[in-house]
Amino acid sequence: MKYHIAVKTHHKTGTNWMNNIFEGFADRVGVEYIHLSQVKDIQERKELLEQAAQGKEYKIFFHPYGRFPKVRIKNRMKFRGIHVVRDPRDMILSSAKYHQWSDEAWLHEPDEKFNGKTYQQALNELTTLDEQVLFEMNNSAAHHINMMHNFDAQNIFFNIKFEEMRQDTDLMLWHRILLRLGLEAADLAPAMELFVQNSIQFGKLKKTSHIQDTSVLPWVRKFPTTQFSVFDEKFGEITQALGYPATSVVMSEVKARETT
Repeated sequence: MKYHIAVKTHHKTGTNWMNNIFEGFADRVGVEYIHLSQVKDIQERKELLEQAAQGKEYKIFFHPYGRFPKVRIKNRMKFRGIHVVRDPRDMILSSAKYHQWSDEAWLHEPDEKFNGKTYQQALNELTTLDEQVLFEMNNSAAHHINMMHNFDAQNIFFNIKFEEMRQDTDLMLWHRILLRLGLEAADLAPAMELFVQNSIQFGKLKKTSHIQDTSVLPWVRKFPTTQFSVFDEKFGEITQALGYPATSVVMSEVKARETT
């Protein structure tokens, strides 16, 4: 390793996937792995990064929720990071399904916003995917999409698309990611192996509670067409800013293929 590595994900953007890979990698190569979201005090998170910048031992920092702490400008050159993004349409669909049954604590806390019901109870009262998608667009999914869009890269992070990693069966993309993160020759083999071991596209894993659909763009088949206009109004610009095509463009291509 030539730098400290930082890994930033968001809810439903491969959090467990990236955690398993990088935590395993840290164990293999003998570096400290710090799960920043488990450090409750924000100032302490910042101090951990600054202390690492002053030290000689490289570390890996993983942060799936909230904002990544600000690193002093003079220390940013000592870090390299990936920011995993995902097509907002797939994030919404994945959230709508996952939140119906997940045991994550926040889903089971009564909320005045839902007349004293929990998030999960309010979601499960909705009987159609159309309603569930709209619910997510107005609540949890909206929050995380906006967080993803407003992420401050600090000249440390570069964006990686969740979907592209899911298609990376020849490992060319993953190899480029590792090189950009500053891994040296001796580090590449365990990092490549861990990607294969933890990636569903290689047949090593089955569907899990956090991987519900193994197709590349499930939203094309599942997203309610009646909600396209609402989505485009709320997240159309964000979607394209993240590097994903507009809904109308994708659906036109799908229609063209179906008629040929």
